[in-house]
Amino acid sequence: MRYRSASLHLFIGTLMAGLLVSVAASADPIADARRLRNDDPAAAYALIKPLADQGNAEAQAVVAGMYNGGEVPGEKPEEAFDRAIFWMEKAAEQGNPGHQLSLGSWLFEGDLGSHAHADPSRAIPWLEKAAAQGEVGAMYLLGRASDTGKGVPENPAEAARWYRQAIDHGNSGVSELLAALYAAGRGVRQDDVAAFKLYESGARHGSATAAKETARFYWEGRGVPQDQTRSYAWAVVATVLSMEGNEVRQEQRDQLAAKLNLREIREGQDLALGLFRPLDGWGNLQRMEEDLSSQDIRRQYKAAVEFTEGLQVPQNFQKALPVFQKLADVGNPAGLIAMGFMYLGGYGVEPDPVEAYVLYRVARDRGTDEDKREAAGVLAELETTMSPDLIDYARKRSMKWQPKQP
Repeated sequence: MRYRSASLHLFIGTLMAGLLVSVAASADPIADARRLRNDDPAAAYALIKPLADQGNAEAQAVVAGMYNGGEVPGEKPEEAFDRAIFWMEKAAEQGNPGHQLSLGSWLFEGDLGSHAHADPSRAIPWLEKAAAQGEVGAMYLLGRASDTGKGVPENPAEAARWYRQAIDHGNSGVSELLAALYAAGRGVRQDDVAAFKLYESGARHGSATAAKETARFYWEGRGVPQDQTRSYAWAVVATVLSMEGNEVRQEQRDQLAAKLNLREIREGQDLALGLFRPLDGWGNLQRMEEDLSSQDIRRQYKAAVEFTEGLQVPQNFQKALPVFQKLADVGNPAGLIAMGFMYLGGYGVEPDPVEAYVLYRVARDRGTDEDKREAAGVLAELETTMSPDLIDYARKRSMKWQPKQP
């Protein structure tokens, strides 16, 4: 009987513990609704809507977010944004600066999917309320409003005032916007030194636009002593930071590289690695450098390609060349083509079309069908720029070519 009694008490204790956990889990329906939004939005909405109807500001904000995110079952997409505004306004009216900022930004930008339903003039009072309570995002949007004349009359001086407030409150991303005003003398006294300092600050915080402008100011010696190597380094960094299409991302970097000699390019690329390292929050640079030093030649090759392209990590030919050369020395077609490419463009080595021709021709003779097609295409282009004697010389060299290592 004692055993049964103990078991019964254990069972009751376990049951009560389960009930307590259940009660604790449902003690905060707002938190529960937020957890449910992704997996079961209908259940989340059913849980949170009664609280919103009762006037709970946090619940109203969650409901607004669900409408804005298209998460409310059965809601017409064309009506969802207006319903989001309705509920966020109810939440904002209760004085929370975060809700006021959300409402103001939604009204300022409109539906992010289509930018329809924007009402910037209606957004301004809410943004001002949020800014008065220290919301830095509201300061930024008020600056943009005055800068562009969106919702208020265009007023660059007022824009500069709001941008300064945002920067003082820790929004470094606004630096480039204030810098543009100083560079153009809009609303403030024209001041290249101030513009440069703001652009460089934005660049060191990871802004691609600011990095591009920092590169431009260094190249022109505008607001800072001219330094073309450092200019190129910032252009290399800007290429990685930018989210534009590849051709646009690379344009400034490659244009500047074309005006530098091999030594300056090497110095600039090494400098770019140091500038980028504090910005590399995702560890791309560290991972690629680890791959280069691994024992896996495939990982080495892929990392070398990344350093050559310079889109995921700063472009650095000196890191890529040893890997490509090692592969080429043993007759690997991928290595031969890579080294041919480097000689063709003068990437990390002095341009040498004859050496490029030799390497591509050897790769064509040794590689896969895909290698053959790629190499043949480059050879055909080279033959349009080389003299017959030079082509003949390059062909003879390719016929004598032997791997440097077995």
